[in-house]
Amino acid sequence: GGNSDVFVAKVNPAGSVFVYSTYLGGSVQEYSTGIVVDGSGAAYITGYTSSTNFPVTSGAVQTAFGGIGDAFVVKLNVAGSQRVYATHLGGNGVDAGNAIAVDSTGAAYVTGNMGSTNFPVTSGAAQTTAGGNFDAFVVKLNPAGTAFVYATYLGGSNSEKSKGIAVDSTGAAYIAGDTRSTNFPVTAGAAQTVYGGSFHDVFVAKIATGAIAPPSPTLNPTAYTAGTGGGLFTLTGTNLSTSTVITVDGIAAPVLSADPNGTSLVVRLPVHAAGAVTLTATNPGTTSATATLTYVTPDAAPIPRATAPVNLTPPAPAPPPRPQLPLAPTTGPATPTPTPLPVPVRRT
Repeated sequence: GGNSDVFVAKVNPAGSVFVYSTYLGGSVQEYSTGIVVDGSGAAYITGYTSSTNFPVTSGAVQTAFGGIGDAFVVKLNVAGSQRVYATHLGGNGVDAGNAIAVDSTGAAYVTGNMGSTNFPVTSGAAQTTAGGNFDAFVVKLNPAGTAFVYATYLGGSNSEKSKGIAVDSTGAAYIAGDTRSTNFPVTAGAAQTVYGGSFHDVFVAKIATGAIAPPSPTLNPTAYTAGTGGGLFTLTGTNLSTSTVITVDGIAAPVLSADPNGTSLVVRLPVHAAGAVTLTATNPGTTSATATLTYVTPDAAPIPRATAPVNLTPPAPAPPPRPQLPLAPTTGPATPTPTPLPVPVRRT
């Protein structure tokens, strides 16, 4: 593209054939200092560009040239035939990427040096202002390359150069480089908290998962129709990932998968009665987003009310009356008892 370009090449295991080989650059100058490959075979490259027309992709996190020189981050597909994303990374000074790592989700971690006063750091970053003329920087991009998970300065009042980065299974980033600052932001209890006094010192820093806040999520739920719940549901929003914690009225809804762009995830909703529930989404280290999700019980066929069975057989005739036993014989009417006559009273 210009005076000097980056090249990226993949060679077969025998070293006898190019699987692919490509230029990568604009009309001025580029150089590359770091490459890493993910589990699928996609390559991630970082370096430096001074080209205003570096071939960025639509929707990338930074499509405009920042200043004198920018870092760049590019992801190539497995065949090396297409840029999955390509982005500038920098402010109004000279910035350059020196090393890159990738985690199991496809998120890229980039470190390098920067001389910009307006480097695009994120809210809640570990260090939001430049410490000196040249600082190290650490950036984590979402898997689609469309947003910063975090971007931070790292340095004291003199100058720093960051040379290497690695990431562990939890998403924590480890950075190494050199510093000339006596006030490099060391942590309490570190192995060496005092500047050694020579031309420069090595530094080692760890940025734990959640120590720098990723963007807070947003939610756009819709009514969920599935009886009383307990099924799979695609939830839409922004800044959503497999690390996003979802609850329904405080009951955990396990996240099964997430879209690489952070716009949707599949959750298993808990069993719940019909009605409005409070849905909460939280990214580690951020404030929670809440929304209302309505559980709707689908209409069911009415169940007939139970009734007594109808007997269509005519009733049987009444049985004949039982014969009465004859009365015991009598001797005729009883003789009435005569009423005694009054006894006369003699007068004397």
